[in-house]
Amino acid sequence: MRLNTISIFPAVMLIAFTPVFSVLFKIAGLKIPSYLFAASISILLLAYIYSVNQRVFIKKLYGTFIVFCLCMIFSVGIYLPWMAHVAPTEKLINLIYVVFSPIIVVALGLIKLRFTENSKTDCVNTIFYNCFLISSLLLIIAFIFFRIPDGDGRFILPGLENPIWVSRHLAAGLLVFAIHNFVYRSHYTAVTILFSVLLLIVLIESGSRGPVVALIIALLLFMHNTKNIFSAKIIFFGGVLVSSLLVIRAFSASYIFDTEFFSLYHRWDAINFVFDESFSLVGHGLSSFGRYYFNEDIDIYPHNLLVELYFEYGLFGACVFLIITYAVLKTYKTSLPGVLALYYYINSLFSGDVPGNAPLFISLIVAWVIIKHDRELLKNALGKK
Repeated sequence: MRLNTISIFPAVMLIAFTPVFSVLFKIAGLKIPSYLFAASISILLLAYIYSVNQRVFIKKLYGTFIVFCLCMIFSVGIYLPWMAHVAPTEKLINLIYVVFSPIIVVALGLIKLRFTENSKTDCVNTIFYNCFLISSLLLIIAFIFFRIPDGDGRFILPGLENPIWVSRHLAAGLLVFAIHNFVYRSHYTAVTILFSVLLLIVLIESGSRGPVVALIIALLLFMHNTKNIFSAKIIFFGGVLVSSLLVIRAFSASYIFDTEFFSLYHRWDAINFVFDESFSLVGHGLSSFGRYYFNEDIDIYPHNLLVELYFEYGLFGACVFLIITYAVLKTYKTSLPGVLALYYYINSLFSGDVPGNAPLFISLIVAWVIIKHDRELLKNALGKK
């Protein structure tokens, strides 16, 4: 493996292994923050890479860096009027910890990444696949032996106290495993099929529906653009079957109406509330949804990235969401990080807040750099003719 390709590890470590670190450290009784640990390992790796070769390729990150800097500056700007409140302070700290700081670490790796004719997108796909395979296997083992019922039919793991976190990472692992083996490689063996089924069973048993729905939609959109017709049919009929089971389970568990603020009804009501509020050009402030919707200083969010960005960041937030949407649509067909970004993007429309959707931003930056590299290689190849 080439040294410049190794610089992709900070990104995949922050996406694939932070949940595993959380679980392992909790089981072992170690009070080590997973993101801090992953970032520290990444910085040590980058220090070694930079000591061997100081050459960087900054140009491909110009646009991304500008958007990133504007987001940081705007986040601080909409925090300042509410800095005396607890919820905005907690959210800004969370943004710095799980979004802004990790992205800086990832960017330091990506500006070292340069493909040659023998080191193309396949290298990054292989790294992502192997890392997600290991992390998924560890999460399955942890789920079998250490799962804890959370009281409403779902399960949590030590270190992952929200069922959605467990399901989200399992679904990402299944997405990567299925596309790598059944689409890229057409590798239908007893082992790959059985592992996919096992991962799917554990995912459904974990109890959260959102990641499964996002997984199915992402797979169907990806397969719509593939030339692998056989795999497309398999995934389509599998998606229909799983969707039917989810609909039945959703109604039987009263998921539609009466699970407090987490039901589909209440989330739709939150969206209506946001768009009924008077429009603010600069938004209502960081962590403002809880203040307006519940009249409390709490960090509650509408479980929709677009709605959250629009409500808290105003017109700027809406523009950022449009940029994210454009980047996702441009990259999801080209690589595993791209299709992961599509999955996280879909999931962000009904789950999590801005800090909770950090994997979307990291995987999207990696996918964007990959297509920039592919264009550069194509341009160079055409220039030689």
